[in-house]
Amino acid sequence: MKYAADDRTGPFLSVLRRDTKLLVNTMADAIEDGLSKAPNRGDILAFLPGAKEIRRVVNEIKSRAAFRDVDVFPLFGSMPKSDQDDAIYKGDSARRRVIVSSSIAEASLTIDGVTCVIDSGLQRQPKYDVNTGLPHLITVSCSKDSVIQRAGRAGRQSEGYCIRLFPEIDFNKLQQHAVPEIMSTDLVPTALLLSEWGCTSANEILNDMPFVDSPPEDALKTAYNMLVDLGALEDYKVPNTRKRRYRVTNHGRDVVKMATHPRFATAIIRSGGQQAQLVSAVIAAALMDGDELPRNGRETNLSVSIRNILKEGSSSFVGKRLLNFASRINEDARSAVSDALSSSDIGIDEVTTGTALLPGFIDLIAKRKGDASYGGSRYELSLGQSARLDDRRDSSDYILVIDTTTGDDGKTRIRSYVDIESSTLRDVSSEVDEVYVVESKGYEVRARKTTKVGSLVLSSMPLPSPSAEQVTELLLDTIDNIGGVTALLSM
Repeated sequence: MKYAADDRTGPFLSVLRRDTKLLVNTMADAIEDGLSKAPNRGDILAFLPGAKEIRRVVNEIKSRAAFRDVDVFPLFGSMPKSDQDDAIYKGDSARRRVIVSSSIAEASLTIDGVTCVIDSGLQRQPKYDVNTGLPHLITVSCSKDSVIQRAGRAGRQSEGYCIRLFPEIDFNKLQQHAVPEIMSTDLVPTALLLSEWGCTSANEILNDMPFVDSPPEDALKTAYNMLVDLGALEDYKVPNTRKRRYRVTNHGRDVVKMATHPRFATAIIRSGGQQAQLVSAVIAAALMDGDELPRNGRETNLSVSIRNILKEGSSSFVGKRLLNFASRINEDARSAVSDALSSSDIGIDEVTTGTALLPGFIDLIAKRKGDASYGGSRYELSLGQSARLDDRRDSSDYILVIDTTTGDDGKTRIRSYVDIESSTLRDVSSEVDEVYVVESKGYEVRARKTTKVGSLVLSSMPLPSPSAEQVTELLLDTIDNIGGVTALLSM
């Protein structure tokens, strides 16, 4: 075992996690060092957090003279299976190999010939974004269990050697065990699949399913609410009770068949046509493995990013990755992406991007509230949070928010978005008569007619007093929500 840095000089894991350039150069140097340290002149297996870093390290070491007679392979989950097999199986070649991998090679796989492991100590971990309702992969430090498991990849068949890019003091600070993925991951696809199998509520899943670690109740209920908003589930009242249950709609069954997030599946199904297939497939693929969309400064206008991605062409690393992911969705999506990668006239602009994504992101429309104090614009997200779009004082009144980040100051910033025209929103809006309670007026019941797109209210006007039946139903629901009659009397 060798630690590549001591306690005084670093680089510490916290630094490597933030500085991709430093991580790439440090790993490339360590791999070059490993060529001479690997027992029996064996192969090298290097662990990095995701595809973005893997691609950069592969390009860096291929440019160095020390690797002229060495075969270098990337290895991560979203690669085509044939490319993964090239990395995993040695074949008859006598040339030495370097496999630069994500955590996919941490367990289960045995890669013949590896006698040296080089570990960055970092991995991608799924995290659910409460602002957008989308899963994101963030870079975090590994657990001790994971780091030890990685080192063992070098000693599977013969003597092994391991180099860690971080100091021993960092290893001693690592958590012993990883947090179960179900505690932080996106539960929307899981909730939809379990609903198709017959589960009718979050409580039923929590109480009746034999989870090793039960998912968080709030996250599961949020997943159900999103699926209702997307039209994949519908809620209904159990006869002769006040209980509500959920069942899968025909649209939900179509969504289950598509190997992508229900948001993107809904966009593809309900927008229709090749543009929707193309836009949704490209964005979904670009967000895989924690890779970021190409940015202009600190933010991303999606229509610009999509055009830049497609210009890479079908034979590029990005192009192959897009085709592989699109083929998992369906053949139409693959055909749309293939045509766009080979075309000089892509035809993607603000209007087509916004229109294509709107059905799947209808609850993520943000409304402009004015200029931010230090430049940019302030927006109100659908759940009421305020978010800032940097460097955009000329931004539209409405945008679709695809990606957000929370800074050290606790404030939300919009990283990926697309402008939406108000006329487009009017075309997909609906008028709803609502009965609601005003707590500040002693739980007074009122009625209004609202024009809405998802949860965004475009306009509202008061209506005459609701009927006695509507008042009774709403007040009973309100009493249930605040804890019953006893809780009401104690207020």
